[in-house]
Amino acid sequence: MTTSTAFAGPIPPPQLLARYERTLPGLADRLVTVAERESEHRRALQRRAIRLSELGLAAAFVITMTALAGGIYLVHEGSSREGMGSIILAISSLVLVFLTRGKRHAGDAARTAEP
Repeated sequence: MTTSTAFAGPIPPPQLLARYERTLPGLADRLVTVAERESEHRRALQRRAIRLSELGLAAAFVITMTALAGGIYLVHEGSSREGMGSIILAISSLVLVFLTRGKRHAGDAARTAEP
């Protein structure tokens, strides 16, 4: 008869961890320390990704407002064709980002939910 055991995650079950500790003293503590470090590293990467995303949103806002303001100024100064082009381009790029962003994030969520 063959018995197999499987576990998911960075830390093995307590019984196996105790066997590791008996085999090589200090190994269980090292495994837990490695898992803790990996977890903190993953959280730090997520925090950085969020900060970069917020910075990207701020930059997109500044660029879009500049294009809109420039378009309004051009329309006011008599260059209505160029001004309307700038306004339409800024608004359509925002619409495009919002339409495609939801699909991309839905795919990211589905990938992270897989084991």
